[in-house]
Amino acid sequence: MAIDIDNLEVAISEIMEEYGEVVFKATEKGIKAGEKVLINNLKAKSPKSKGLPDSGGYAKAWKGKRKKYKLKRYVGNTKTVKGKKGEIPLSNILEYSSDSKHKGLIKKTYNGSVNDIARAIIDELKKEA
Repeated sequence: MAIDIDNLEVAISEIMEEYGEVVFKATEKGIKAGEKVLINNLKAKSPKSKGLPDSGGYAKAWKGKRKKYKLKRYVGNTKTVKGKKGEIPLSNILEYSSDSKHKGLIKKTYNGSVNDIARAIIDELKKEA
């Protein structure tokens, strides 16, 4: 491809824009792969005891969500239970209640998943390279 010296800046800008889109798409795929790792780990670690309301439903309720920010994902649990003032996320009760034997489980699972998440992202980026 021949580039006219007078249009070098424009040509470089077009090339960078094209590669920027490729990098963006690859990064999005990588983040999606990392999100799946975390969701699977949270599902595996979720309590399924008889003492929890709809206990199997809690493990199945982990979902990823792409918010308005690019290259970010949010993972949360959609399972709620009735509280005094309406519905309360069950994950909040289990994670933060001082009486919960599962207190801190989400944070521990996330912290324990970081290397696997990073590996999934890198592996996906390498596929796209």
